[in-house]
Amino acid sequence: MSSCITFNTGAKLDNIGKAVPTLDLSHNGRYFKLNGVAYKEIMVEYRQLNPKWVGVCRLPHNIDTCNDDTPPAESLGAPKAELYLVRLDIHRNDAPAFIKAIDFDYAAAKRVEKKDLPVYYIDNHYYFKQVDFETLTKSMYENGPLVLKDLPTIRTVGNQIRRPVAIMLSYGVDLPLTMVSYAISPVLYIILLPFDGAGIF
Repeated sequence: MSSCITFNTGAKLDNIGKAVPTLDLSHNGRYFKLNGVAYKEIMVEYRQLNPKWVGVCRLPHNIDTCNDDTPPAESLGAPKAELYLVRLDIHRNDAPAFIKAIDFDYAAAKRVEKKDLPVYYIDNHYYFKQVDFETLTKSMYENGPLVLKDLPTIRTVGNQIRRPVAIMLSYGVDLPLTMVSYAISPVLYIILLPFDGAGIF
């Protein structure tokens, strides 16, 4: 049984003409240390997210608000997939969080093995993630992309124009409906269950 049902009209509107930097979780990057800071190679690809109109939060932590169908966003002027290095030491704010591989000083860096780094450095995806407070959208999905913070989001002119409307929908419509769903979600979930296969939520 779901814990709540989320409404995402604002996010649906906001993601038209918007490309976000995402982490390819299938890429196995190497680990390095440069100036005492640990880095890992990651593959970054800009994608256009495809939020569902209605999402389902299933206990304990499955926030299913985005379809897996998130195509690359080169049509929006986004760059192709590119190799970056991401800082793993969250305590070293004096070092850049992301460095393009072509700008990384591999000659000065020391290659290290994953097992030689402190456990809290390793693949901390929650540290990388971007939280979208504008449209109240989760940025990490069970089977979808992880949207990265500290890298720019690409927006078309049309998206910029619609942005205030998307924010108003998120806070004026989606948030109140989602809060109501906490109280009546079991009933709503049973009603909407037959439409699950249709890809509505």
